Amino acid sequence: MKIDDAIRNRRTVRQYMPKKVPKAAVVKVIDAARWAPSAHNSQPWRFIVAEGEKKKDLADILARRNSKDVLLVKMLLTQSAEMISSASVSIIAYNNEPKRRRDTVPMSAKEKKMARVFDIQSTAASIQNLLLTAHSLGLGTAWLGAPLLRQEEIKRSFDIEGELMAVITVGYPVTHKSGTKTSRKSIKETISFRSKRK
Repeated sequence: MKIDDAIRNRRTVRQYMPKKVPKAAVVKVIDAARWAPSAHNSQPWRFIVAEGEKKKDLADILARRNSKDVLLVKMLLTQSAEMISSASVSIIAYNNEPKRRRDTVPMSAKEKKMARVFDIQSTAASIQNLLLTAHSLGLGTAWLGAPLLRQEEIKRSFDIEGELMAVITVGYPVTHKSGTKTSRKSIKETISFRSKRK
């Protein structure tokens, strides 16, 4: 598959067939993720593949209700729990860099803030590699942000030291098409060229 086709045709998949994704395919998409660019080649990303009982634990954490949750939060968490339950595996993406850096490198508050931004950017790039590679293998994915609302519970359950970045569901799409067609803003709305000083 050409990279341009993968970029333009990949879609978020929310429903999956009850078909197991081979371990080799999971390893392949994570291998692609580790080749993403990262600030100062720090490679802060780490991935946990949740399957079986641990995938159920992850879905259960999101399905639990908190009296302080507003309706939108409840809806997002419920939808995420259903997608995790439906998918063959869920990949937890997190940064392990913050603790290591805090313990070994003296930094000001401003430097720590910038370092965190760099870690987020780096891990986001790795997730994009993962999504595109999965699509090229005929797999569907969804990049879930709602699990961040239950970050501490997930970190405890999976013994994570670092900052949770996302949960990515992976499986075979229910249909042959990877979701519905979506539109994009025009190139004129998203780009500007500048060469002269004002």
